[in-house]
Amino acid sequence: MQDLLSSVERAIGLLIISQAPTVRVFHGQSGDSTTRPCIVIYAQTGEEFPLNSGNNWVSVSVMVKSSADIETEETHKERANAIFDFLTIDDLAEQLTAQLDDFTCFGYRAMNKANSTEDNSFTTELSFEVLACQMDLV
Repeated sequence: MQDLLSSVERAIGLLIISQAPTVRVFHGQSGDSTTRPCIVIYAQTGEEFPLNSGNNWVSVSVMVKSSADIETEETHKERANAIFDFLTIDDLAEQLTAQLDDFTCFGYRAMNKANSTEDNSFTTELSFEVLACQMDLV
């Protein structure tokens, strides 16, 4: 399962970097997310669907973080919206599948966005789920 979570994080990161190559992207909770501005992508395990298929719903959090010492909240939100525009596309599953050779994304659901300010840092988070498996089926 860890391979699938890593693949989801990498595919999303590669898609973002292909559209915004100057943005720093970190994967998982252990990334150096103290660097600002940055994007942190974190995937968590979800339910297998259908059972015994090898396909899993994976919960994903994509956080755009900026320093309040350097930027205004408006500048931060503009960056976050531009990044999230790359992910809120009709063919997201196809775009993610195209990023890696050993990974297939079948679909996504339930996109939610939230803003917060903490420790002198702005964070905008896009949360959603992807249905994926750790093999190339296309």
